[in-house]
Amino acid sequence: MLGLARLWHVVLLVRARLEARAVGNFKLRIALLLGFSVANVGVGALLYKLASGPGAVTTEDALFTVYSVLYSVPGADITQASSRLATVVLNLIFLFGLLVFATILAMITEEVNSMLLDVRSGKAPLAMTGHILLLNWNQQVPFLLDQLQQVQGAAAAGRHPFAGRPLVILADAAKDDMDAAVLSFMRHHKQLEVHTRSGKPYRPEHLQRVSAATAAAVLVLHPETPDSSGAGAHGQADPSSSSCSSTAGPLGEARGSSGAAALRLQSLMALASVLLGDGPPWWCRCRRPLLAA
Repeated sequence: MLGLARLWHVVLLVRARLEARAVGNFKLRIALLLGFSVANVGVGALLYKLASGPGAVTTEDALFTVYSVLYSVPGADITQASSRLATVVLNLIFLFGLLVFATILAMITEEVNSMLLDVRSGKAPLAMTGHILLLNWNQQVPFLLDQLQQVQGAAAAGRHPFAGRPLVILADAAKDDMDAAVLSFMRHHKQLEVHTRSGKPYRPEHLQRVSAATAAAVLVLHPETPDSSGAGAHGQADPSSSSCSSTAGPLGEARGSSGAAALRLQSLMALASVLLGDGPPWWCRCRRPLLAA
């Protein structure tokens, strides 16, 4: 009894660890489901063959019958078994198959909901090449969008390297806020294709999400921090708020500037690691311009 209790404890522990790993891994869940299904078909075929009696059905027929009943294959019949016990086994397998179908349906529904949530929150990956990648967000973005919009006029002549290329924005900001700012600009300028993604530009996995390694150009803006949110486009304080910001003084501006500079440097380092990948150094094999605005 003690040995069985320990074995059952090990089984529960392994199951808990597999479930914990499979929560955020769809491929692992599919693999576990396939393994579980194969085991169910094998065990069910063995029980069905034993219940049918010696020599009543072959192993191949038992496997196919259990598979058909378990997954509700059209034409499967659970009433034509060779014995009553075999009929009971097939009915139990059919009821168990309903649970398996419900599990598969729940997994697919959860994965679809997760994909839709990623799209709405700006976490869905973009598989693009030859695009313009803009890192960080500040008050210069509307002016930059206006400049890129003016460049699109030269797309037919092909006189500018940015002409005819979509723009992808990756910034540590809410996607709804970025979309609202872009839409307010795009109401009168519809030639520029813009995609926004919410993420941290100093994390390589977030840069891979926007295909940073295949971008035609990368623009790195000075990130807007809470300390510098009231600053102008070039880091200067707003004159209208000078009377209210005397307590902050140069020290507050220096802290905001240093924090933004640190985030900008981290973005450049993460971008370099993504471009480096495997092979020669990124500055040798990367022919796309790396601009800092």
